[in-house]
Amino acid sequence: MTEEDAAVEAEEERPSKSQLERVSSMFVMTPEMAKKCKEHGDKIMAERKSKAALYKLQRDEKLKAIGQENCDQFFIEKIAEVKDISNKDDEEALKTSEDTATELVTREVRKRKKAEAEALQKVLELAKEIEVPASVLLKDAAAEVAEQALKSTAELQMEVTAEAENLLLAPRSETMSGISST
Repeated sequence: MTEEDAAVEAEEERPSKSQLERVSSMFVMTPEMAKKCKEHGDKIMAERKSKAALYKLQRDEKLKAIGQENCDQFFIEKIAEVKDISNKDDEEALKTSEDTATELVTREVRKRKKAEAEALQKVLELAKEIEVPASVLLKDAAAEVAEQALKSTAELQMEVTAEAENLLLAPRSETMSGISST
């Protein structure tokens, strides 16, 4: 079945304008009028079909005269070939764009990693360059020692105070006996 035959069949299956119900308050369609309209529509359709067939026949005769027989099949094959080439080009373009996008992303990731590594290297170099003066360290160490000494002194004072209170509160006889026994 050719494309033209398919188009003709599709046109025949579609309800024509004459088959549609027309209603008007000023005009009433009688069955006779409907029949004449249908006949007229069929006649016009038959003329169109015959004109299309006549055009195709004349075209084929002209093509035979110049040696171009079966040109429809030739053009159909060429159209299919062009579509195949187009599809291949589309696939290649898509693959190329995907490869390019992947390459760009990879390049950006590498740049970012390199920048991060350089920043880390700079931080390490700066950390090595920082020198803490010994006096600061000594001051910190001396402050810690002094703080510990104060704590120890405070603890010792508390112990002495506690012992003195014990001695003052204890009866004298116990104190003397405790001293003589030592």
